[in-house]
Amino acid sequence: MSNWRWFDPAVDTEETAKAKRKRYARIYHPDIVRDDGLTMQQINDEMAALVLYLNTPIPIPVQVAGGTTNPHSYWAAVVGSARVNINGGRMPQTGQPAAQPPRARAAGVAPPSPFPGQGASAPPNYTTAQTYAPPPPPSAAPPPRTRRASARVPRGTNIAALEQQDYEQALLQPLNAQNLRVFNRVGIIWQDRDRYGAPVVVNDIRVGTYRLQIRVAGVVQEEFPLTRSWKQERQNAIAHAKANYL
Repeated sequence: MSNWRWFDPAVDTEETAKAKRKRYARIYHPDIVRDDGLTMQQINDEMAALVLYLNTPIPIPVQVAGGTTNPHSYWAAVVGSARVNINGGRMPQTGQPAAQPPRARAAGVAPPSPFPGQGASAPPNYTTAQTYAPPPPPSAAPPPRTRRASARVPRGTNIAALEQQDYEQALLQPLNAQNLRVFNRVGIIWQDRDRYGAPVVVNDIRVGTYRLQIRVAGVVQEEFPLTRSWKQERQNAIAHAKANYL
């Protein structure tokens, strides 16, 4: 059974084998496949075995004219065959010249295996262009995840009233290291006054569902969910408050 995988001794010459090896190198180079060069080592070993096979003369069998009974003719043919196999060349058959046998593999005779113990497999076909189906359209982007705190409040609690109380207390707090006024679940991010003197505030809610609020005179006018892009969302809320409530 033949174990040739990358080359075909019945078809390949040294030139075609070199061309195949270049194609294989573009595909199985260790920098591409990252298998520590195992595949390219197998390809190089098999190519070396192919070159050796193509350059090793095929032993010429003893050729004796059919039906001869002369022992001297038989042994003369044996000696002539040995000389040809050692020196390379043509050996005339007893009684008539013999044609040089072709280098190609005889029908039904498999070439020697370069790697004993490996199973036979067909070499990859790189001559025919393969067609592929177009890639599927990209899936829609998932909705932004809303940050939620893990703290739980008792059932029936008026969350809006608690947030209002924390907001009023946060207004009285000094600025912290992040330039924020924070009390419990509310953090004052930015504040100013409109043309009538009413305070315009952008604050975030830090317990329960994380979100941004715009308040005018303490009353919530708009809310925006907070996601992982909270820094940009804070800036957007401040710009929105300046453009619409001052």
